[in-house]
Amino acid sequence: LSRLDYLNTKVTMQVALLNDSREVLEQVKAGKYDIGLITLNEELLQERCAEYGLQMKILARDEAVIVTEQRTVGAEKSRISYDEMELYQQSVFNLEIHPRWAAQLGKGISLSNDINFHRKMMHERDALVTMPNIASKKFFNKSKYKVLLFADDRVEIVHAAVYCADCNPQMKEIISLIRQEIHS
Repeated sequence: LSRLDYLNTKVTMQVALLNDSREVLEQVKAGKYDIGLITLNEELLQERCAEYGLQMKILARDEAVIVTEQRTVGAEKSRISYDEMELYQQSVFNLEIHPRWAAQLGKGISLSNDINFHRKMMHERDALVTMPNIASKKFFNKSKYKVLLFADDRVEIVHAAVYCADCNPQMKEIISLIRQEIHS
């Protein structure tokens, strides 16, 4: 966002990290923010945007993955089942859990947008961290961490911008810049 702020000096960027998509939608609907960035299951996000009378533009398609330290038992696998996940402490980064699969994840899940919290959970508690695949590539190097896929199903998510239909005309330009940044 700082790079986008630099590219477009007519727009003032203000960032707030919120854990719940409904809170983001409420803030955009109330006009506190012109745009909200949400990572969620596409179908659920479409339903919520319709409920709040907001528009959405998909910035990137992605899937949720599991990240763990290479030294953790089970890290030699490429996939992990929901049953196996119950054996580990679990942590979720920047991803609201979709109701269809939330019940299948183990108990005692920690939610946080702080990547250092998740690194600490992995290191001290051998935790598995559920996160968007795009984020796993950005925050975790392959020499120390391992990315596992869900064995039971593919947890598809989208990264999307939500905004009011009668929003600031510059929002479309900003959304385009954000999409370019995500894909670079």
